[in-house]
Amino acid sequence: MGITLLQGGEELLADRAIAKVLERRKGSVVNSFEASELEIGVITDALAPSLFGEDRTVVIKNLQELIVEVSEELVEALFIPDESLELVFWHKGGVKGKALIDKIKKLDPQIISCEVIKKDSEKAEFIHSEFKRLGRKVTVEAAQALLNALGSDLRELSGAISQLASDVPEGKAIDVDEVEKFQDRKSTRLNSSHGYISYAVFCLKK
Repeated sequence: MGITLLQGGEELLADRAIAKVLERRKGSVVNSFEASELEIGVITDALAPSLFGEDRTVVIKNLQELIVEVSEELVEALFIPDESLELVFWHKGGVKGKALIDKIKKLDPQIISCEVIKKDSEKAEFIHSEFKRLGRKVTVEAAQALLNALGSDLRELSGAISQLASDVPEGKAIDVDEVEKFQDRKSTRLNSSHGYISYAVFCLKK
């Protein structure tokens, strides 16, 4: 049984980590659950051996929201060996659910940090690593301009980086001018959308 434990509240990083596991387990039967929605018995059914011997991947998000009874049920299932099963747990952090996390860690899971990126220096590092992941170069000034404009939302920041990497011709470093053009295009689209909405509302009122 393989176990991956994601720790931290950064949803973008957690989503990517889960996607990597699912890519590696392509072809397996996937069941994904929100811990807060799990009732007694569901875990046992989900982790039960497949009648057809299929590989299975079970993802449980927000493990800190698991109720005590379901948590106990999960612990019992964890110690039943099953080579066809892969478990992915995401715990956002804090003391809630810590006892369960400690028990999971005794099984030597792969632990992936998904901590929220708060410091500007860490966000700047994230920007550079994202462009590098996409095979693009970005200037320090352009990275800072992006950080100033979108630094509070990592997912929005990632989306902007992907869009810039797509818009700017290959081989050209992404500089401040390109970031400013991107921001102008974004503002134009927003203004156009607002205009369409206002016109639609006006037509409805006529």
